[in-house]
Amino acid sequence: MKKTIITTIVSALFLFPSIADAHKTRHTHKHKIVVSKKPTKSANKKQQSKTVRLTTYPEPSLLVMDSESRVVEVAENVTVTRPMASITKLMTAMIAIDHYSLSETVVDGKSSMSVESLLNRLLVRSDNHAAEVLARNYPGGREVFIRRMNERANSLGLMITKFDDPSGLSAGNVTTAAELATMVIAASGYPTIRHISSQAVAEFPVVTRVRKKSKTETVTKTATLNNTNHRILFEFNNVTLSKTGTTNAAGKCLALTVDKDGRNYVIIILGEPTSQARERTARQLITATISKRGKSNGKNQYREFYS
Repeated sequence: MKKTIITTIVSALFLFPSIADAHKTRHTHKHKIVVSKKPTKSANKKQQSKTVRLTTYPEPSLLVMDSESRVVEVAENVTVTRPMASITKLMTAMIAIDHYSLSETVVDGKSSMSVESLLNRLLVRSDNHAAEVLARNYPGGREVFIRRMNERANSLGLMITKFDDPSGLSAGNVTTAAELATMVIAASGYPTIRHISSQAVAEFPVVTRVRKKSKTETVTKTATLNNTNHRILFEFNNVTLSKTGTTNAAGKCLALTVDKDGRNYVIIILGEPTSQARERTARQLITATISKRGKSNGKNQYREFYS
């Protein structure tokens, strides 16, 4: 089985030379990163804050795939099981949208917020608290919400993907690039997720109801949020879905869908050590995808993943 997977990955890179050649220029690095315990300069401290410790995983997992035909065009370490960090929130959003209406308000302590506002915070700013509020207010509470997340993963045929929490902070939220691509395609079927997550800057009304003694006050404000992936979204106008993720265990992660002449491609990046490396890889994969000429040959070398 291992021999088959290695052979198919190499085959895919030769089948799609334009993307493979562009990807060869990607920055290479070792993923056993140790941060110095005794920094001597402020510049060193700044650099450390952008570097994630990764000691148990190989090079990044990368995948580019045609969402419709499931033809894989770039694949590296696609079967490695690893944490997905806040890309978890795509599943959180799917479960929430299936149950709540966007205009519905849910309780958050002594106040309440609309589901639409929470989804913007969830998908644009990757707000962990928004994920928890949506989960706690679900019928049966947080435990049932997480159970629904895992049930949805199973229904998508994902055998490795598991969820321990709705935010992605837990290292127990694991997947592979191959399985995550299927989850991202499912999420892209939700217009609300596509619209919210692909905004470089989101502006939306926030209606908060605050209970004060014997009365409830309604406060309406306009919130402006920068997307955690705003640089890529400003640079490329064909990104149709975007979600970042970062934890010490997962590294810097990114899930995208991009449009190319009416066809949609999913791009997965898991385990880059820095935000700069993640953005650099994203630019190269997006550029290679949108500049690819001609049509796919229709051959899928990865039927064990996408049958």
